[in-house]
Amino acid sequence: MHRGFVAAAWVALVAAVVSAAFAVYAVVVGALVLTGQTGLPLHKAVGPVHLDSAISMPVRLFVEVCDPAVFAARRNPPGDCAAFAFDRDRAEEVSPGRFRGVEVQNDVEPVSAVMDGDLALRVPPGWSPYVAAKMAGTAVWAGLFSLLLFQLSRFLRAGAAGRAFGQVDRLRGIGGLVIAMALLDPVISQLTRPEALGYGFQSRGPGPMLVPGTESSLNVSAVALGLLVVLVAEVLRRGAEIEAEQELTV
Repeated sequence: MHRGFVAAAWVALVAAVVSAAFAVYAVVVGALVLTGQTGLPLHKAVGPVHLDSAISMPVRLFVEVCDPAVFAARRNPPGDCAAFAFDRDRAEEVSPGRFRGVEVQNDVEPVSAVMDGDLALRVPPGWSPYVAAKMAGTAVWAGLFSLLLFQLSRFLRAGAAGRAFGQVDRLRGIGGLVIAMALLDPVISQLTRPEALGYGFQSRGPGPMLVPGTESSLNVSAVALGLLVVLVAEVLRRGAEIEAEQELTV
């Protein structure tokens, strides 16, 4: 058990260093782009190490589902929807691009599809509010995550040495960081929206169009986890008090 705690502490410490290095890297790359030294995406090779930096934004694609009979009957299928059908009774007869059982009444009927993804962006050298906001948000998030992992590493080391009761404040801090990161995530997402920075978004084409994706929402599970960690810290604090009282009694 002792070795397990020590190994976990080292893993957390290494992860904290990597996360801190990533935060610094985001700041450096952001500074280079905003001062006109380079653009994005950025590809650099330092010996055997290859560094790739890119920036993207969340997008969504809404697709309406057409009646498969439309595709079967028309030589030029419509470009504003897609055909998709469930045919439970004749699955072996349906091949990609063909709808041989369109007359079958199905118990499941497709209506529409929503697909989420990332839109890769190319950024020329120079000032960009969007790049500044994204890089700042990334650096803040990575910095907080590094601090969380460092605190976890110290707590695990104390546990390996049998001093977990003396680390109540550190454990409470870990819970507070989890809650803070959960609350900060939707705030960063909201502040880095293109619309919030004065950008417009238009799409044109014959078929379904991309639209800006939804921002991150409050992660209730992460908040609950943080509160649980704080509660455990209070349990440890109470245990430490009882242990001290027993020692005085003896």
